Amino acid sequence: QAVIFNTYQCYLKNAYKEATTDLEQAKRQNFFFGAKLVRGAYLEQERARAAALGYPDPTNNSFESTTETYHQTLTECLRRIQDLKDKGEEKKIAIMVASHNEHTVRFAIEK
Repeated sequence: QAVIFNTYQCYLKNAYKEATTDLEQAKRQNFFFGAKLVRGAYLEQERARAAALGYPDPTNNSFESTTETYHQTLTECLRRIQDLKDKGEEKKIAIMVASHNEHTVRFAIEK
């Protein structure tokens, strides 16, 4: 079972890419993948840091974009869990839906 969970801050534009890259690495190297999906709590700090250091803002442009990233990442994790189940393979993916957003919690329950 997964004992270490990486946190994916879905207010970041690269959250989905980071999660899928890590899922692929876990598959290739045959280790358990644990993910904690959060919207993120450091939006203003991320933006200020990007401005201060002169790199592009890494955060999504809107609340809706963050919701889309969160749902896309969750859906991909669930799809891969179902693939393992369909193949009769060991469950090697664990996810934690960590959100205060009612819409996202309902989305997760309905999936």
